[in-house]
Amino acid sequence: MTFFCVNCFGELSGEGGRCPRCGATQNLDGRDYVAKLRNALAHPIAETRRRAIYLLGEKRMEEAVGQLIEIVDQENDPFVVEEAVAALGKIRGAMAMEALLRAARHKSFLVRARAIHSLVEAGGDWARAAKRIARSDSSALVRDAVQTKSMKDRQA
Repeated sequence: MTFFCVNCFGELSGEGGRCPRCGATQNLDGRDYVAKLRNALAHPIAETRRRAIYLLGEKRMEEAVGQLIEIVDQENDPFVVEEAVAALGKIRGAMAMEALLRAARHKSFLVRARAIHSLVEAGGDWARAAKRIARSDSSALVRDAVQTKSMKDRQA
């Protein structure tokens, strides 16, 4: 099993002790839960980053919006970016919504579809902008992200 430092996420040779990279002790360090989640956004394992992103979105942690936007703009893993887009869609706010508009033109169709879906769920001008963007997208999944929401509205 691989262990990582709770502070710098450097790889450790075993459990416990001090990190040879940053010197941090590997016990509970007194940081609050949200601080630990935000720190986990830099974890070397993508699945750990995705879990932290998901939880930040579920908790609607506005203080993480800047870090989530940075992930959307700089991360290479489309699955991590897709999770960040979903989290921004839950948090909302002006900065998050602007980032979703940019993500609606991302190179990954998965990211674009998630962004469109989040924008449509936000309603109003955001939904109208998402529908305009989706209409001309080359991916059926992205175009359908708008229709899925519309179908939910009809069923309600």
